[in-house]
Amino acid sequence: MKKLSFLLISLLFSTFLFNMNCSSDNDNEYEEDNFIINLSPEKISAETTTSELKITTTRKWTISIEDKNKSWVSFSSNEGVSSSTVSIIIEPNKNEKTRIVDISVSNGLEIKTVRLIQEGFKEGVPLGKLGWLELPKQKNMQNTLFISHKLPDNPSQRNYSMLYDTQNKIAYWVAYPLHKYYIGKSGRTDAWNFDPQILQEQQSSLFKGIPGFDRGHQIPSADRTNSKNNNKTTFYFSNMTPQNSILNQNLWANLEKKVRTWSYQCDTLYVVTGAIITTATDPTINYAYDNNKNKIAVPKYYYKALLKRNGDIFTSIAYKMNNEKPVTNTNIDLYKMTVSELEKETGFTFFPKIPEAIKNEINPSQWK
Repeated sequence: MKKLSFLLISLLFSTFLFNMNCSSDNDNEYEEDNFIINLSPEKISAETTTSELKITTTRKWTISIEDKNKSWVSFSSNEGVSSSTVSIIIEPNKNEKTRIVDISVSNGLEIKTVRLIQEGFKEGVPLGKLGWLELPKQKNMQNTLFISHKLPDNPSQRNYSMLYDTQNKIAYWVAYPLHKYYIGKSGRTDAWNFDPQILQEQQSSLFKGIPGFDRGHQIPSADRTNSKNNNKTTFYFSNMTPQNSILNQNLWANLEKKVRTWSYQCDTLYVVTGAIITTATDPTINYAYDNNKNKIAVPKYYYKALLKRNGDIFTSIAYKMNNEKPVTNTNIDLYKMTVSELEKETGFTFFPKIPEAIKNEINPSQWK
């Protein structure tokens, strides 16, 4: 009898230890994950279009919002594995009322929620009516088309817009927003192709190079690397011009890199890149030839108009470079000017919703 009692007690004790170990293992699994989410910023202005959600976890995670009708907010990714930073894309709030969305993240063990608050639009903001701040003022020009592309991987979001000359087969300007969401690790696709929004006979065929020139991007390939599909849109022939090779691969490339650096220093950087084929002193249009021996106009010079935005604070700068071998490959400061000066040179009005005072000056501390 004593032996039986001893065996029974031993069995009960072993079961107790087994359950304790299982409980301990589960607790350790939960604690080791260290699941944390952080939203920055949590409160944004009516015009702010980005925020970031940092997720710390060792597990698979998914993002959801309770009200699926809130189409004004979307994510660079809705699911993933391990720690990640997710870009949140937000539409400007054109209503006076503040709007709120609760963002939940699950790691399979628990759900954590953060709240994003976007202020309502306030009268008196110097922007006037909200819109796409990068777009130049429209002007009537013969043989031109206004084209606007959406992101293939997120059709609710704009990609870039252009004013395209169907006769000379180049864009006079390409305008687009730039911030961290658009830049990733897709790399360069080299997916040279016709622009699907323009008749092929109105475009140059540029599957191969242009004799004597580079196929110069206006919106750079490196400005749309958050996916391969998005990157492919930068290789449309409508985005190309015959560009001096030394300029394109050195000084111009350095300016493009600097623009991407500046985009990380603000909420959004609004960019207008353009090409001008005639000037007041040189009205003759020069031509190169595409792969089918058809003419394509050669720009006299290139330009960039930039508008940096941090909340409700704006600063601007512009650059103009002749389409020739530059005197320097590194010093972009030799080519800077105010946006107002560039407007006089090109005849275009850039950032028309921004006060003239902002376009009349350069704040050096913002453009280092």
